[in-house]
Amino acid sequence: MRPFLTAMLSLIAGCFLLGVSCTSTNTPVAGGGSSETVIGMVVDSSGQPSVQAIVRLRRNDYLSRLPALAKSALYGADALTDDSGRFEISGIDPGSYRIEVSDGQTAVLFACSLAMFDTVDLGIDTLRPFATVTGMIDTAGRAGQQLYVQVVGLERLAAVDASRRFALSDLPAGTFSLRAVTANDTTVAVSSGISVGPGAQTTVTIQSGWGFFKRLYLNTTATGANVSGDVANFPLLVRFDATNFDFTQARDSGQDVRFGKTDGSPLPYEIEQWDPASRQAAIWVRMDTVRGNSSDQFIIMQYGNPLAASVSNGAAVFDTADGFAGVWHFAEAYWTSTIQNFADATSNKINGVAMGGVTSTNSAASPLGQALFFDGIDDYGALGDAGPLKIATKTISVWANPVELSDPQTHKMILSAGSGNAQYYVSFNADQMYMSSNDSNDEQRAADVSPVASVRIGQWHLYTWTIAIESDTVIMSGFVDGTEQSRIVRTGGDGSVYGSNFQIAGFDGSDLFKGYLDELRIVKGARSAAWIRLSFENQRAGQSLIALR
Repeated sequence: MRPFLTAMLSLIAGCFLLGVSCTSTNTPVAGGGSSETVIGMVVDSSGQPSVQAIVRLRRNDYLSRLPALAKSALYGADALTDDSGRFEISGIDPGSYRIEVSDGQTAVLFACSLAMFDTVDLGIDTLRPFATVTGMIDTAGRAGQQLYVQVVGLERLAAVDASRRFALSDLPAGTFSLRAVTANDTTVAVSSGISVGPGAQTTVTIQSGWGFFKRLYLNTTATGANVSGDVANFPLLVRFDATNFDFTQARDSGQDVRFGKTDGSPLPYEIEQWDPASRQAAIWVRMDTVRGNSSDQFIIMQYGNPLAASVSNGAAVFDTADGFAGVWHFAEAYWTSTIQNFADATSNKINGVAMGGVTSTNSAASPLGQALFFDGIDDYGALGDAGPLKIATKTISVWANPVELSDPQTHKMILSAGSGNAQYYVSFNADQMYMSSNDSNDEQRAADVSPVASVRIGQWHLYTWTIAIESDTVIMSGFVDGTEQSRIVRTGGDGSVYGSNFQIAGFDGSDLFKGYLDELRIVKGARSAAWIRLSFENQRAGQSLIALR
């Protein structure tokens, strides 16, 4: 019989012995028998038995005792591996456990759930390099107090230093919950779902009162959005559904959701949609910079605070200082049954008055979340004079899905201004898209897009137009789905908007567009090709820019 080292554990005095049924976090496990025993074996990276490795079994809710407190009740057992790298732990009471095995430089973690009268062989697993978690603690209201960080379910305790930072550098790879506490065991903050791989390091910020944590990685390499240049002051669309988010862990309207940089500084965000019933959400987050050709950039999301109030703020995301003149999400039908205004997310508040019979029945799904249907009969939005929209250099973009278009001589309007010969408009005809700016003497037609690559009935596409002015030269470009399709360079003219009376989906109450619109934007300045490409790759269905971990 092999000489196993056995550690006996009794969690509750007088309890009879129970067996366990366990699984490894890395390897499926088979069990059987009736001798209330857990058996396992570990090897090093070369496949050799790891001898005299420390085996620690702790309950899933175990917390290391704090220095100032008396020794806590025993919630675990320790053992050593033998000459064959094997270990055995017997006599374990019911509950859920973690078994950590370490040789001082490498480690592996098993997860266990107890069952009656069972002997389970965990099989063989390999010790891997230590993982590291570093971070910062929100110490608001705790000035001068010594704080500690505990790893729930492991024998770990790290002191928080004067700069509010901590480090845990000898963890087995796995997913953990951290608890920040005072010296007298008062909970300050909890963060869950922190995953780190073997030999890897992650940085977290633990905010007081927030129970859950996610990292949102941005991939702009060829395997992701495929954008090589950096993009500054970018509104990032983050979408959640049943596959990547548990809506029961957050408040009913997402009031407790927060986003931040890795150093803990907050990022402004706006909740466009939060629907726990259908498990759908769409949130815009203002990024200082999205790095080009990178896969390791990430931001932090925290949630799970029952007392937190919403700080959603569209004007901070679509900041006029960044050039945003008007942004319309068309999400009103999600929030209300009777639509009175098409709300502008910027601080300009150019809220369009809904004309016709636009109600919640006009709401529809789009690649971004929620869109509005315009019936081509009497539905449009009146924006009035809208002075901030009268800009020469500009970028206009919209997601559109036309249902019906007319002959090539008739334009169906997306955005328009003026009346008579003094006109400005962005439109579709039967096979092309246009940006035009006319005064009484001169027509400036811009950004004609070939029929092959442009308007398609019944399909969503992101259409973008830019006007840039260099000296007396106007450069006008048209993009479909982030790719430039046409460019017109002309001498003379200034790209200005003539007239007033701005309208969405119509011109002077006529030429009404029939179809779906979403995320109409007017931005000062001609945005870069990288910006336009990143917008499409971020917003399209099946996007590969963002990964949640």
